[in-house]
Amino acid sequence: MKGFWKRKLPAILLSAVLLCGTAAPVQAAEVWERNTVSYRNIEEVVEGSLDFAGTASQINGVISSLEEAQKGLNQISQALEKQIPQNPQDPSYLTLYALKTNTDLLNAQIGMSLTSYRESRNQITQAKDQVVVGLNTLYITYNTLSDQRDEVSRSLRVYDKTLEAYRLQYELGMITKLELDQMEENRAVISGSIDTIDLQLKNMRRTFNTTIGRNYNQSLSIGSLPSPDLKYVEEINFGDDVEYVVDSYGSGDTFVSNSEKYDEYKGSNAAALRRLYENIGEKQRLLEQEERALELESRSLEASKLQAELGTISQLQLVAAQDQYDTQAAAVKTAKTNLFTAIEQYRWMVDYGYISS
Repeated sequence: MKGFWKRKLPAILLSAVLLCGTAAPVQAAEVWERNTVSYRNIEEVVEGSLDFAGTASQINGVISSLEEAQKGLNQISQALEKQIPQNPQDPSYLTLYALKTNTDLLNAQIGMSLTSYRESRNQITQAKDQVVVGLNTLYITYNTLSDQRDEVSRSLRVYDKTLEAYRLQYELGMITKLELDQMEENRAVISGSIDTIDLQLKNMRRTFNTTIGRNYNQSLSIGSLPSPDLKYVEEINFGDDVEYVVDSYGSGDTFVSNSEKYDEYKGSNAAALRRLYENIGEKQRLLEQEERALELESRSLEASKLQAELGTISQLQLVAAQDQYDTQAAAVKTAKTNLFTAIEQYRWMVDYGYISS
């Protein structure tokens, strides 16, 4: 039975915490009902919506009571130790010895309970961290998909201008009805993809709501992503971060610092953190590459605008030049999102011990 609880306790704790949103403290009501969520206040929303703090506080109360009881039993045991006669034949020897034995046994049982409650408290903290990281990931994915929707919508507007030219060509007999119908069908496919994305975005908002214990259909507006935190990157001390991760997430209770297993654990975490750190550098490089390409597209667009004014290119060619610029601008935004995500993944491992896949 003890093994059952050890296996099931993390899941039970997480379920209990996720179900207690309606029991959130009164002072958290405003946070819980907030309709607009920004990336930087996700942890505040989680703490205000799910009573992690209240549950942890209750466990802390039990821990304090058990610690006081253990302290008292230690004092009793020490007093009994002094009172037990040296001579086993003394009439009070067996009574006092049995009393001390029972006291020590009870003390040991309380020690086991303390270990269990402390583990539960740690699991609540881990559960909260998992919810925060999960919602952070959902928030980034939502913005990525929203950007994709904007790009498809822009492409549809460009396509419509091309379609107008095709309709004119059809009226002039320059293309067949089949060719025009194919263009019309392609437009319907692009338009339908926007509807599909809208449904996915709606489902993500519903998931966000239900994760923090709200009605799935409650009004919710998810804000845009902040700019990549380059100051955080500049202040990264990789060696210190490796030591912190190793010391903070389980190793202290499991390994002796000079053991082979500790070295293996530290090496594994160092490799994972190194991968995340190097990924930041790679995403910075790719962003700079996309920004240089955008600068070239900007100059090309300005040249096309001048040519259009002089009448040396058509308006449709100018539309194509604008489309190339806008496409590259979208690529820069995607690169910024990728850099932002890389920085956050590193931060999640340092702050929460969460290793992103």
